[in-house]
Amino acid sequence: MGTNSKMASKTTDLSFNDKVHRLVKQIPKGKVVTYGQIAIAIARQTRLGGHLQTGLGARAVGNALHSNTDSNVPCHRVVDRNGRIALSHAFGGWKEQKRRLLTEGVRFRDNMHVDLEQCKFTLGFAVKCREFSFDPALKK
Repeated sequence: MGTNSKMASKTTDLSFNDKVHRLVKQIPKGKVVTYGQIAIAIARQTRLGGHLQTGLGARAVGNALHSNTDSNVPCHRVVDRNGRIALSHAFGGWKEQKRRLLTEGVRFRDNMHVDLEQCKFTLGFAVKCREFSFDPALKK
């Protein structure tokens, strides 16, 4: 078995939560992604089909982030499709999420919504990527 087969196998064996956490770890400071973007990225990468591209997929991503206990996963960089921060953010509520995002330079449209036009990170995958990494060339 070659190295590429081993890498593909390791990625395939990851739980859904691990896949979410791995993606979120790659969001750069000062940028955000939506729950739906992550659900779609995982569905495309793992060929799970359309069910993760619905609101249910976004909710599953939210649940995975809410259950996260690893402080190295920047869950605060994930917002809803309208840019709204989470009311029940796991790290101390919405005020803490907003504080962290502001510290990183994320702009807000109002008290609860980030400026997605300025701060949304565009997910893109390298053609042969099997490790759920973003293609930096496709960043906004």
